Amino acid sequence: MLNKLKPKNEEEFLTDSLWNNGNIKIGSRSVFYKDWADNGILLINDLVDNEGKLMSFEQCKNIYEIKSNFLVYNGVISAIKSYQNSLKHNISIENLNKVHGPILPNNIRTFFLSNKGSKDMYNVFLEKSSTRPSCEDKWSLRLNKNFDWKKVHNMSFYTTKSSKLHWFQYRIVHRIIGTNEFLFKIKIKQSDKCTFCNEAIEDIEHIFWTCHKISDLWIELGDWIYNQTQILIPFNIDIILFGNLGNNGNNMIKKLNNTPDKILYLQNKTM
Repeated sequence: MLNKLKPKNEEEFLTDSLWNNGNIKIGSRSVFYKDWADNGILLINDLVDNEGKLMSFEQCKNIYEIKSNFLVYNGVISAIKSYQNSLKHNISIENLNKVHGPILPNNIRTFFLSNKGSKDMYNVFLEKSSTRPSCEDKWSLRLNKNFDWKKVHNMSFYTTKSSKLHWFQYRIVHRIIGTNEFLFKIKIKQSDKCTFCNEAIEDIEHIFWTCHKISDLWIELGDWIYNQTQILIPFNIDIILFGNLGNNGNNMIKKLNNTPDKILYLQNKTM
């Protein structure tokens, strides 16, 4: 949640939590130093001296009596500076106005914005994250193509009400299907070969598209859809994995509305 609460001014920045904060990372991970927290270092403000500058290691050690070393401390200071640089607001790290008196941490302040504190916090969770899922770049690289990812992520919700199928499609898009390739890597399976053809490595693309035994399934499905609706769908890996029907997709979805679960059901059947 903390990584969604971007400070809007200097005071909110200073009263942001140091610990388990996705905005303050060392080695790509948020941190928590219990010894520091036990000695009163909880917020960015706690590391600012009365002159408005981030404390030196010696200053911090003398004030808080923490058991640490210069490298660890410098890592925290560097993470704070990187966080400050990522903000759009003009907050000078060299001339901060240290907050005195009773302090309400930035993440707690959201509860007191109105009488409906829970609603305000809920709205924070609903805010869109600026970070793209890594699966999008991986798929674009693997298939050498760009996709309308908003449409891809929402496609299963357009075609079925089944939560099981939503979850199944989510695992495909986010590349977390338990194929033999993955199960072999984590030593659950003794082979990474395809369950159906036992010839090629079973990754997501193979098990849903390139396996010659799976291709019969798509021929059968294409024939069934055509017989039921007179719609000829040119099956390819985009359609099979993401339901990407191109510019005519919306019209096809409307015509297929009476049998929306068939494609995802047959996908699920292969697993």
